[in-house]
Amino acid sequence: MKNLKNKAVGLIVTTALLASALLPTACNAREARDIEKIQEISQQFIDTFSTGDKKALNEIVEEDYYYRIASSEYANILFAASARTEIETIKSVEINRERNTARVRMEISYLNLMDFSRDYNGKNSYMTEEEYLEAIGKYKDLDDANFTLNFKYDEDEDRWLIKENSASRYEGYFNCPYYLNVVKISPDEAMDEVTGIYSGLAEGQTVFDDPFFDFDPADIRVFDDGALDSKIICDAAAEFTKAYFKYITDHGIAIETQDGSDFDYIITGYVPSSSEILKYFSTDEYYTEIAMAEIRSQYGSNSDVWDEMYAGIYYDLAKRIPDMTPEEYVTIAYVDPWADVTEIVFLDKLFPISVMDVVWASDVTQDQKNACRRKAAESLYLAGELTEKEYKSYLDSLENSSSRTTEPNTGYYGGDVTPVFWQGTANYVNQAVNVVEEVPSWSTDNSIIYGTSMPDQNGIYMHYTKEPGWEDTAGYCLATEGIVVMVKFDHKFAAGTVLEYDWYINEEPYGETQKMVVNEDGTVEFEFMLEGVKIPQRGSVSFRLWEEGHTHVISYVVLTQT
Repeated sequence: MKNLKNKAVGLIVTTALLASALLPTACNAREARDIEKIQEISQQFIDTFSTGDKKALNEIVEEDYYYRIASSEYANILFAASARTEIETIKSVEINRERNTARVRMEISYLNLMDFSRDYNGKNSYMTEEEYLEAIGKYKDLDDANFTLNFKYDEDEDRWLIKENSASRYEGYFNCPYYLNVVKISPDEAMDEVTGIYSGLAEGQTVFDDPFFDFDPADIRVFDDGALDSKIICDAAAEFTKAYFKYITDHGIAIETQDGSDFDYIITGYVPSSSEILKYFSTDEYYTEIAMAEIRSQYGSNSDVWDEMYAGIYYDLAKRIPDMTPEEYVTIAYVDPWADVTEIVFLDKLFPISVMDVVWASDVTQDQKNACRRKAAESLYLAGELTEKEYKSYLDSLENSSSRTTEPNTGYYGGDVTPVFWQGTANYVNQAVNVVEEVPSWSTDNSIIYGTSMPDQNGIYMHYTKEPGWEDTAGYCLATEGIVVMVKFDHKFAAGTVLEYDWYINEEPYGETQKMVVNEDGTVEFEFMLEGVKIPQRGSVSFRLWEEGHTHVISYVVLTQT
């Protein structure tokens, strides 16, 4: 009887379904319209989703749908992936009138970003947005999936809307930017940019107006102490740069990626001998030019004498470069592929000679220096730039100076150097080696004094700038906690005085400006620690101490790692 009963029930249900299908009623007509509309909205949703048109999407999806993908950094790529979706089959449309809901079961084909990323990033770890868009358009390995869209009927608006959770579930197929590795520049383009630095500099392209790479003019302006914006010096330094890099490109240069990265480069080749360049700064020609500038600044009215002297150094070196002996050149560069503007950073310096190399290259006796001064004075006298009275007066002053001086060292900046000794503070030992101070020859009023040290056992040397009446000297200590800069002043600070200080790593600001308050009247020694930081290889850590309000720098110390 159980089987018969079941068959009877089945017959009744089947008969009812057939009857409803055969007898067109208002209810059936409405259901047919709803099915057609729901199918139409389903296709509209698939098509609209990939356009980024949030307003159009809100017409067919519940209001609380967030549409996260539209605000993604990689929206264009994610939309392109979703545009590949197609509805292959609508398997069923189920409508529940009592609950005013509906459900569409369908089979879709779509681009699986995880599979796509594995296929493409296995061949090329980095792709630009343009490359992604092109690859997505060509990708053929689409996945199939069963997908359901849930609807609700809005009686007030008399329309079917896709439920928020269904729209979000569909978005989940594509809102996965973590599968992407999008860069702003391709590996090939990055290689071209690095190569272009050397070829561009060799062709004389402008190098002192911040070109397309992270370039610090001070990296090449190591042979002068003039203003970085001096046109006279800039033009000459550009000529030297052109000759220097033409030498590199003429001798052949190799640029290769390293460490398995498409954006880390090792650059090898040949440069003009650094030792031959540095020998120039012990020649009679060099010191005669310095002496002529000294005399012109003393007796003449031309305010550009020092700029012209520095320019002459660059022009003279540029002429000598083609005949110099080749020396092996190795440096490392990195391209930031995610930066909005292409940035190329040289981890080792683009130019291998530093200011301190020049400072310590000078090997000149006082007798040689005075001989160059006499020669310079004679040349200027014969050229009519000095009167006979001025000429004799200068020679007399030179003789008087020579008779009461011993043999001091001569500094890079054209002045005599004075050794400075400071053991350090009560808490830290000064690790600076062979500190000397020098008044640069251009500082005729002695308003600026430079202090320098030789490299210590860690390859670190110090440079500081001071004004008479303020700073006495400076030092440093590489403590276990960090870097300590010590400053000793001639000026005595009153209790309650507020000072401000800043740190820089590779000339980039590090952290926020700090303030300190002097505790005791008459304080002259200070310690400043940069905790947990080491000086970068071939880089620098700088320290500036200011009067309150950043109105006046009273100490400037630079520690450089060779």
